[in-house]
Amino acid sequence: MKLRLLVGLYLGLWVTLAVVLAYFGMAVGVSPWVTAGGVFFTFFFINGSLAYVFRSRQLKREGQTPPSYINYLFQTDKFNQPARVPALVRIALGLIVSFGAALFLFAGGVFTLTHKSSGQLFAGCLLLSLGAAFAYVGYRVIRMNNPSRRLFGKDRDLGLPNNSLQPTANDAAAERPR
Repeated sequence: MKLRLLVGLYLGLWVTLAVVLAYFGMAVGVSPWVTAGGVFFTFFFINGSLAYVFRSRQLKREGQTPPSYINYLFQTDKFNQPARVPALVRIALGLIVSFGAALFLFAGGVFTLTHKSSGQLFAGCLLLSLGAAFAYVGYRVIRMNNPSRRLFGKDRDLGLPNNSLQPTANDAAAERPR
């Protein structure tokens, strides 16, 4: 029962804090989206700080050195490890990004071909550039068939085109003379 009471008080505190932040954000005249973003970042940093204090005290009791606050809050040590993403998720995400790229390319083409001012021409060129960049990212996300492959930059070289120890059917098809 004591744990339920603590959890209820904790959640009540967060609801109260969210309402107060939203009220003051609206009273000052800030956009609702900016207010919601501020509430989210406030929750992120306060919860992260509370978790860091708890974890660092626990590690100190065990005789270990706690990580730095920034390392703990943003977990930067996990950025150097390759992410394990199922193929279906990777392909679906790549298709969604590619669809967005097609929309940007279409809008950029419309703006570029029907421009009436230099601002519209600039917007069209900007949308075309962003569409091309999104198309590249979508292609790379779909193509990343191994955790050792990187989204940008050079892949970790293991000697084969797909960075695996065994050639795949795609590698054999790519090396086939035409």
